[in-house]
Amino acid sequence: MKDTHDTTPLLENIEPEKAERVRQLVETFANGEPLNEETLTILLHGLEHDEDVRDADAQGYIRGRNEKIDAVTARPVPLDDAPETTMLIPHCDRRSIWD
Repeated sequence: MKDTHDTTPLLENIEPEKAERVRQLVETFANGEPLNEETLTILLHGLEHDEDVRDADAQGYIRGRNEKIDAVTARPVPLDDAPETTMLIPHCDRRSIWD
């Protein structure tokens, strides 16, 4: 019987290990074999890939934005060896005299 599901031309530009896994998946479907847990997991990951990438991108953006906000609003740590201050200009955690 001739193999009507030849995937070789499509898999030529893919890494050999990945191409072999794809070939095995195609053969599983072509032979009518039941799905096993590994095959089902691979298919679900493939279906959810775009949504997972979007979610990760959004989370990274939010985390980066929050880190920038924290860096801007963080109060500087007071120095232990800060010079003595007078009552007119007390030592405080301000960034400028306008805060």
